[in-house]
Amino acid sequence: MIKSKDRNNDEMLNIAEFVTLLLTRKSINYNEQIFKRIDKNGDGVITPAEAMQSRDNGINEKIIHEIFQLVDFNGDSKITIDEFTSAMNGNQQNPNIQAGRNQNLAYQLMTLIDQNLDHKLSVQEVYNFARANTKKNKTEIIEAFGHIDSNHDGFLTINEIIAQSEKIVALVHFQEPPPVVNN
Repeated sequence: MIKSKDRNNDEMLNIAEFVTLLLTRKSINYNEQIFKRIDKNGDGVITPAEAMQSRDNGINEKIIHEIFQLVDFNGDSKITIDEFTSAMNGNQQNPNIQAGRNQNLAYQLMTLIDQNLDHKLSVQEVYNFARANTKKNKTEIIEAFGHIDSNHDGFLTINEIIAQSEKIVALVHFQEPPPVVNN
């Protein structure tokens, strides 16, 4: 490749030749390279069996199963190049990723609000927490609580919080802490 760009055949590239080389070479798609290494039979999809064959030490079957749960957007037990690239680039197209975030958020809220540690939130617990963060009165909080409490038993379970995470966040005016970044 370099010889083809050496126009004056001096076996060295001058600046113009080097710039031409850089501008005309094919960009390296690392996601595609990794995908092709894992896709053992070259059919354009990664199966759980292929992933198991490609695993490094320390990655067990459970981890591979969890990776498939996150990356296999359409749930067909195969990872396409598009699904792989999207996951590698951190795109938020996967509903499983959002569900995982909702679950994480729900557990954060449960930990912060559940004063008696019974793993469910009462109207009073939600009111006490919300009172510190918002100017809503108790009537407004009770009404909003009723919309989130899908089984109308007077308590919010972790599943109800996961299903209505945006509503509970708005009700108690909760803001997640920023991610911790290593410097």
